[in-house]
Amino acid sequence: MRTASFSQLRSVRLLLFMTLAALPGLFAAAHEIPERVQVRMFIKMDPEHITVLVRIPLESVRDIDFPQYGPGFLKFPEASEFLEDAAVLWVVDELQLLQDGETLAAGELSNVRLSVPTDRSFYEYQTALAHFDDPPLNESTMLVWRQALVDMEIRFRPRSASGRLALQTGLAHLGVKTQTVLTFIDAQNQQSLFEFDGSTTEIMLDPAWYQVIPGFATEGAVHLFSGADHLLFLICLVVPMFRFRQLVIIVTAFTAGHTITLISAALGFIPDALWFPALIEVLIAASILWVAAENMVSGTVSHRWALALIFGLVHGYGFSFQLQDRLQLAGDHLLVSLLAFNLGIEVGQLLLVVAVLGLLRLFIHLGMQQSWLKTGISLLVAHEAIHWLQDRWAVLDGYWS
Repeated sequence: MRTASFSQLRSVRLLLFMTLAALPGLFAAAHEIPERVQVRMFIKMDPEHITVLVRIPLESVRDIDFPQYGPGFLKFPEASEFLEDAAVLWVVDELQLLQDGETLAAGELSNVRLSVPTDRSFYEYQTALAHFDDPPLNESTMLVWRQALVDMEIRFRPRSASGRLALQTGLAHLGVKTQTVLTFIDAQNQQSLFEFDGSTTEIMLDPAWYQVIPGFATEGAVHLFSGADHLLFLICLVVPMFRFRQLVIIVTAFTAGHTITLISAALGFIPDALWFPALIEVLIAASILWVAAENMVSGTVSHRWALALIFGLVHGYGFSFQLQDRLQLAGDHLLVSLLAFNLGIEVGQLLLVVAVLGLLRLFIHLGMQQSWLKTGISLLVAHEAIHWLQDRWAVLDGYWS
């Protein structure tokens, strides 16, 4: 197994190659950015080093025209001579590991090779690592460059034998849409799977329970304020009341409802039918219309907490659909993450209630009647809810028809 260094020799080879590539007719023309790129990655934590294995399609490596012949077959071994430069420029320089918050020294490329598209070694860490000991592709291999895969082994030196790792990547430039499938293997050989798109700021590969709280709490608040349907439902839920204590009870009942279904969904107690998410979206729109209509035709709000609890069960499934992708970042702390997410939602809801209550009191101070405010706001929300209900029912009907 050879070890590649970031030497001046590599830079000279790259400069020489790019100069030659500029000569007409010697190499194929540079290719465009691929539409979709999938990156396969393994990160293995060992006491003395951290091994990172990466597989990318060769077509995602641009500005380097690999020698070809015929209808796009790669020339071996000439094409292999530039793999090290391509790997460093497009992948190694875009990976950064942190241990306990401290950035580790840049990774060093230990191995790089080309593989055929039928190679299945990168489905497991051990077979992927062993693949670098296989004989390299030779001149008898007829491999079209668009079908070739680039495999690389990168080594990082840890600061200590133990410590929690985090990953930062800049791989979005590999394609218009770049998806990374990452398997992290800790020192006890426990595996965690991550999937993410584009580049990442920081992914905790093995977070402590207290490290997941800020991110999930923030995610809960952001999700609440980015979803117009949840916001309008809450506004209609609280607009008939002007006592802060009543509002807190109603908001807490709504939180209790969506907490139950959110946790049950995360634990797998949720139908896996394709139409179920569409049904939930219909029910969410119906819940908004129901509360808005009740505000316009009924003067009583004594049961409003029960209504909030029941409809909270429905909205909890809606929250769960948005949370599914992020739960991979919870590590072994699923319950803590869910509670933190709900905490963020609860805080966001209380802030919304305070803002709505303040605006309502301001309008009343300016001379507007409470009944007119309640009816007017509910009428506008009901109008929007009807359109949502029609559109979402059409989607649901498409599954059933």
